[in-house]
Amino acid sequence: MSRRTLLAVLGFVVVAIAIALWGTRWRDVEEGHLCAEQYARAKSAADSGVIDAHAPIRNRGSGEFTGPNLTCGELRRVGRVK
Repeated sequence: MSRRTLLAVLGFVVVAIAIALWGTRWRDVEEGHLCAEQYARAKSAADSGVIDAHAPIRNRGSGEFTGPNLTCGELRRVGRVK
């Protein structure tokens, strides 16, 4: 394998990892943003309590691990919702 081919493969791997990490970061920010919009529309503490129990709709790919679905209240407690 030539040095040029090795560098091309290495560059491709680095770009693929960067895209995967960027996509995950964007998705997490979007989920927090959906909750923040709902909190902004809440008119009372009771409305906020309902939103705390609500899980945002996730648009995830077919092969992606979804893990536990965090509610808006859990996202707020860990600092994903400002």
